[in-house]
Amino acid sequence: MLFRSIMLAFHNYHDVKGSFPAHASYDNDGKPLLSWRVHILPFLEQQALYEQFHLDEPWDSTHNRQLISKMPHLYVDPSSARSLEEGKTHYLGAKGESFVFKGTEKGKPLAGIRDGTSFTIMILQVNDQRATTWTKPDDWELDPKDTLAGLSGSMHPGGFLAGFADAHIEFISEDIDPKIFQHLLTVAGGEVVSREDY
Repeated sequence: MLFRSIMLAFHNYHDVKGSFPAHASYDNDGKPLLSWRVHILPFLEQQALYEQFHLDEPWDSTHNRQLISKMPHLYVDPSSARSLEEGKTHYLGAKGESFVFKGTEKGKPLAGIRDGTSFTIMILQVNDQRATTWTKPDDWELDPKDTLAGLSGSMHPGGFLAGFADAHIEFISEDIDPKIFQHLLTVAGGEVVSREDY
């Protein structure tokens, strides 16, 4: 499964770097440059593509823009109508203050996921409308008024796929209790969640 390869790349990155990647790299002025999707390329057997990027430039610099159409096939859902050349990905990090991706330049180590890696969502498969340019530091953020915004109506009837911090993939029903879903997103909320809850 392509999604599973992405999750395993996170763990291989962690083995080398000591933490998961941050949601983006940043320049000295605190401006986000390139998405985590670029920085895990060496762990997806895409070292040659990684080396083509100017890592000190933003995703939309004159040079880096030319690489958008070279998006690896595993970043687009096979069931999607989108073409690979568009460079739009369905795999976004769950970004928020209490999530794995905090939205800062510091990546989260496994030890910081205190709610349990098998009950903490890292990556979400969004729908075609929410798909984003794969190199852009753009991730999914929770809308308290519409918990499943960008997720419902995906390529999988009745739900969407989520990648958990232990690298397993689960189908999440669109009927999930919004509170349970939010519990699965936090890294240290202390909530007790069982698989029967979703």
